[in-house]
Order: sequence, then C-alpha cells, then structure tokens
Amino acid sequence: MTQESDVGAVEPAPAVLRRLAGGVTVSHLALTVVAVAIGGTLRGIIGVVFVVYFLLGIVLFVSAFLSAANRSRVEEVTVVGAFFLGDGAVSSRDRLVFTGGAVIQSIVGIAGSIARPFTAVAFSILVPLLGLALMAMVGAKYGQFATRK
Repeated sequence: MTQESDVGAVEPAPAVLRRLAGGVTVSHLALTVVAVAIGGTLRGIIGVVFVVYFLLGIVLFVSAFLSAANRSRVEEVTVVGAFFLGDGAVSSRDRLVFTGGAVIQSIVGIAGSIARPFTAVAFSILVPLLGLALMAMVGAKYGQFATRK
C-alpha cells in the first residue's frame, strides 16, 4: 500500500482525461437511449460508434499497461493503484470520476443489451472497456507510487 509520506501530495489527473471520461459516459447513455427508442439505419450507425469506442478502449488499455510496466522499473506500481485507482495513487475526486464513469457505462451497456438483444444496440455492452481503459490510463500514467527500493 502506498503511503502518503512516500509519494507526497497526489496531483489530479489532466482535465482533458476527466472531460473525456465524462463525455464518453454521457454520449454512451444518450446514444443507447436513442438506439433503443428508434430503429433503422441510425441504430446500425450507433452500433458502429460503440465498436469504435471498444477499439479505442483496447488501444488505450494496451498503452496504459505498457506505461505501468515501464514505470514499475523504478516505482512500486501496484495493480490496484494503476488499474483500479486504489492505494492512494490518485486523488479521491479522480477515483470517483473515472470509476463512476466505468460503472455507469457498465449499467447502460447491460441495460441497452437487455432492451434490444439481437440488434446493434447490443454492442453497447462493449463500451465499458473504454471507461476501464481511461481508469488504467490515469492510474498508470499519472498515479503516484513509492520509489522502488
């Protein structure tokens, strides 16, 4: 567990990442509601957007993993701190923003997939990977960890 005295004050994550997490969550909710309510070609286009979010999540998650692995050479990087924003690696506000976004995306994805299971709306279940990837990005790149002894 990272001690506050080992790493100093925890800096907030960049505002652009907080805005991105919020934007992804809000757009996922809005697109899922629209896709459930209407049909046709627009539903298919929204399904493609969900797949793009998923693919972006894969890229960001791999980047976060590589960043955490690189930092682990000189710092005591923990899985809980880097990927789940625990161990005091990030501020409590950042933990709430990024974890809350991933939870909301998961709930929306499950609800959308249940509402329209055999349509493009079911791809909504893939979007939470982007929320998890943003969590990992913040923890791995901007989290604070003790120096390796």
